[in-house]
Amino acid sequence: MLGLLGQRLLIIRKTDSARFDAIKQTDEMKKMRSGIPTGWADVTLFKANQYNTVEIGDFETIFQYLVNNDFDYLALGANEIEQVYQQSDLEKLDLTIAPTLMLRYNFPVVFYVNPNNPELAKHLNTGLELIIKNGTLKTMFDQHFGHLYSRLHLADRISFELKNPLIKSKIN
Repeated sequence: MLGLLGQRLLIIRKTDSARFDAIKQTDEMKKMRSGIPTGWADVTLFKANQYNTVEIGDFETIFQYLVNNDFDYLALGANEIEQVYQQSDLEKLDLTIAPTLMLRYNFPVVFYVNPNNPELAKHLNTGLELIIKNGTLKTMFDQHFGHLYSRLHLADRISFELKNPLIKSKIN
């Protein structure tokens, strides 16, 4: 995903838009309450970065908790936020995607293979290294996700960097 999953955009209540537009500093962002469904890995990540975190509900109920003011925002990957917004019909709940902010952290997509099949892991690594080196991965990424950068104005957003304690430090 070339880091796209770790570019997290915020779903907020429309009535809070001006409040979020005014955020410019990390300490201001940390004061806002982040809602995260129970059991998501993001809970550990947000708490490790001293973000005000509310672990509550599941993905099916999380938007109603946001509407009820149990927290201030839900952060989702740039690659998924538009689809979630449309499929969950969040417009009807008076929710919106905050247009100026983004949280960023390393959140790699990983492949798991059976530990009894090290040859498969070796072949996957070799293939991935090849498509990275010859540019195929970037070409495929641009074809499938490149439009998100301009449509979601990812380069223009105020970005708050978080460390991911769940992955090796060399990736952070």
